[in-house]
Amino acid sequence: MHDWSLRLVTPPAAEPLTLDQVKRALRLPLDYLDEDTELAEILASARNELEQEYNIRFVVQTVELLLQNFPREPFIRFPIWPVQEVLYLKYTDTAGTVRQMEIDSLSATFAVLTRLYRKPAQVVLPFSKFWPSTILQTADPIAIGLKVGFVTGESPEGLPMPPMGLSAIKRLCEHGYRYKGAVTLGSLLTSEELKFGVSRLMANVGLAV
Repeated sequence: MHDWSLRLVTPPAAEPLTLDQVKRALRLPLDYLDEDTELAEILASARNELEQEYNIRFVVQTVELLLQNFPREPFIRFPIWPVQEVLYLKYTDTAGTVRQMEIDSLSATFAVLTRLYRKPAQVVLPFSKFWPSTILQTADPIAIGLKVGFVTGESPEGLPMPPMGLSAIKRLCEHGYRYKGAVTLGSLLTSEELKFGVSRLMANVGLAV
């Protein structure tokens, strides 16, 4: 898929690990509170770095996928996983008029069907249907709202929150805490050895698209 971008609409309400879980991974006393703020920042940075690197969202959030044009193919694959729900698919013409395609409809003139069980998840045109032929506005004319992430530890397929992914977050937290004077938040994957260890864990997760 070409000419796309992702915009965060609703951020996660919580992290995939609690501070107590992070402290256990770091072998810190649970009643040690002096660095809680810093640990929370390291945890958020580790989660965000893995999400961006591996096209995964560990916790529930909503994003908007922005496209420059409709594809030639009768489907749009999502560069993110897992997708819980397609909230809307809107497109804007050169006059600024916003139109919306129906979701999971077989009767509407312009509609798409969701295929969330696939990796990557996608929307597809119903049989004999076509993308709108409207002349689109120049900047990001197509917007697809997506609810993404694991819901209470489960994906649409009933998969549990991937334990290998959580292990990768813990490993990044350990690295970020141990070398907090030498790394910056948002750039924890600083060594080849660390990248290799994390990539092996994430490969077992099987989520990269």
